[in-house]
Amino acid sequence: MTDAPNLRDLFRALDRHRIAYIVVGSVAAKAHGAPGVQPADLDVVPSLDRENLSRLATALAELDAVGDTVSGAWQTDEHGEHHWVEDGIERPPRPLDPDD
Repeated sequence: MTDAPNLRDLFRALDRHRIAYIVVGSVAAKAHGAPGVQPADLDVVPSLDRENLSRLATALAELDAVGDTVSGAWQTDEHGEHHWVEDGIERPPRPLDPDD
């Protein structure tokens, strides 16, 4: 089990880098008075414009944020449709790319 993040430090980093975002998840629920909620992470939805995502990538790098490993890959079928296929091969997380 990991320690809960320092939410104050996370909010300060987002503000310092002028990230446009909304807070969702357990932190938002607690802020609205939901009983028995103990946030273990900070869930945000950033604005998707490229400049904002670029600032977010910088903020995450500054925080030494690391994504989860994945055990699957996107594959394209004969009709050009993309499907996620679990293949059991563990891959490191991809870096955040504002153009992605």
